[in-house]
Amino acid sequence: MNADSLLLSTHEIQRALGPEVRLHDSSKSAQVQALGDVLGATAIETAFRSVSGVLQSETGDVALAVATLALYFDSEERASATFNSVGQVAHLRTKVGASMVAVETVTASSGLVSYWGYVHYGPALMIVTLDTLDPQKISMTDFRAVVTLTADRIERQLGRPPS
Repeated sequence: MNADSLLLSTHEIQRALGPEVRLHDSSKSAQVQALGDVLGATAIETAFRSVSGVLQSETGDVALAVATLALYFDSEERASATFNSVGQVAHLRTKVGASMVAVETVTASSGLVSYWGYVHYGPALMIVTLDTLDPQKISMTDFRAVVTLTADRIERQLGRPPS
């Protein structure tokens, strides 16, 4: 398995967030890089993509950043244990398709709002973040579109279970 094949493209993320969003590839954030280094030590393969840009609106542009980290493990059990560990504090746990999903919102004192999503399917775990300073214009609903697309991508790449 190639963990890169689990990552959403910049175009896919932009399409999920809507036509008012303009994104470009960006560099790794230190926070996600550190998390990737720790979790990546238990995975057999990892991949990372970070994009940033703006939501264009009549009242002004709103900055945003999306990061995706793909972790591919040697077993479904290890992926599940890691998902349970990192997703244990999430305020919502559910299924999207055949994937287990946990999401949470973290708000910094600076006003930065970070939506975090953990998507687990088979031996894979994806961590998706969306950061914004304006949660009124870029909401959990917008983030849910990216998480749903991520779950669909994992299932298509690894093969959906029989219905």
